[in-house]
Amino acid sequence: MGALTPDIFSYFGVEVRIEFQEVSLFHSSKEMAARLVFLNGDLVAIFSLLDDDHGALSNRWFPEAVLGQFDRQTNLSEHTFHTLDDVREWVVDAAYTLSEELDVADSAVPGA
Repeated sequence: MGALTPDIFSYFGVEVRIEFQEVSLFHSSKEMAARLVFLNGDLVAIFSLLDDDHGALSNRWFPEAVLGQFDRQTNLSEHTFHTLDDVREWVVDAAYTLSEELDVADSAVPGA
């Protein structure tokens, strides 16, 4: 397994740490390049790099699994990303949207 590559930055005043861990994924009896995606230490997604069998989508990152509350952020079943930077941007945007939803939910609950 590959080492985690951390990316720590501030997003709207909140420190965010995104890490990609390089792994291999077996799919249809083939080994594919993949990344485990962590946000602040929590696994939020698994992306695979599509191979030439996928035609025009080859060399794009596909979400094999989106976990936990990130799963409800968007329907990624037919979405692919050109680069890991695009994946990183999606993770940050989803995290920000999720944090806003949680803030709204907390403010709607008396005593929260």
